[in-house]
Amino acid sequence: MSGASADGRMTVDESDTRLVVRLPTAPAGTWRWLAAMLGGAWLLGVIGASIAYLGWGVPDGWLLRVIVWIAAMALTVFAHVLAAYGVWALGYARAGTETFALTGDRAVVRRTALGVTLPFKIARDRLSRAEILDRGDGRTTAAVEFRSSTGAVRFGSALTDSEAIEVVERVNAFAQRTGGLDLR
Repeated sequence: MSGASADGRMTVDESDTRLVVRLPTAPAGTWRWLAAMLGGAWLLGVIGASIAYLGWGVPDGWLLRVIVWIAAMALTVFAHVLAAYGVWALGYARAGTETFALTGDRAVVRRTALGVTLPFKIARDRLSRAEILDRGDGRTTAAVEFRSSTGAVRFGSALTDSEAIEVVERVNAFAQRTGGLDLR
C-alpha cells in the first residue's frame, strides 16, 4: 500500500464496501529529541553494554552471566520499549504514512514507519460522524476526528483545510450510504 499519491498528497479509494484514505504524515520535530537522546543512544548503549558484560563481566561462568543479563533486561523493559518507540516515531514524523479505512464492521487507522505498522481499530457501530478536529479553544486544525464511546480516532495532521473538508464529506457520505455510523 502506498502512502500517498505521486505528488505526496492524499489519495482516496472508494468502493461499495470500503473507503480508504492514504496520506503522508505532517513533519514534526517533537520526536527528534526522544529518538536522539533516548531511542538511538539507549539502544546502542544497551547493545554495547550487553556485549561487554556477556563477554567479560562477573560473576564467573557464562550461564550465570546470561541469567543476570536476562534479569537486567527484564527490569528495564519499559525503557527498551520507549527507546524503540522513539526511533519508530522519528521515522514516522519524517517519512511515515497514515491509512484510514472504513469498512462494514470497523474503522482502522494504520500508521506506518520503518516497515512497522501500528493499527488502531474501533468497531464501526461505536463511531459518530467524522468532523474537523476541534482543539477545544475554538480553533480547529486540519485533521479529521471520529468520536466513540471509548475515545476518539484522529488522523490527517498533514491535510490542508480543503483536503480535510473533502475527507470529512466523503467519509460521512460513505457512512450514510452504507449505514453503521451515528450521524447526529
